[in-house]
Amino acid sequence: MTQDQHKGVTILTVAGNLSGPEAVAVRDALRRINHGARGPGAKGGVVIDLDRCQFIDSEGLEALLAGVKNAEAHAVPLKLARLNSNCRLILELTRLEHRFDCCEDLASALKTMN
Repeated sequence: MTQDQHKGVTILTVAGNLSGPEAVAVRDALRRINHGARGPGAKGGVVIDLDRCQFIDSEGLEALLAGVKNAEAHAVPLKLARLNSNCRLILELTRLEHRFDCCEDLASALKTMN
């Protein structure tokens, strides 16, 4: 996972499947952002870029759910961007698709922040 800033928005890019160590890294990054260890401009929101993610396991789903709950509690917008059909299907099968604000591309996710 990598973390970047774009005009006050934190972008977390998942480097592989959202499972195991990658899920832990995402959960820890979201916890830091949402609990006051914010980097410059992190109050502008968080986008999780899933362009290169092919699979999300239960640990990954737990990380995303914990992140969205923390974001809501701290009034930090959180969006998922560029989910492929596999990841969308996983969210649908687990009935979690409505729990997340999903955007087709990174540009639209960034545009809708703030």
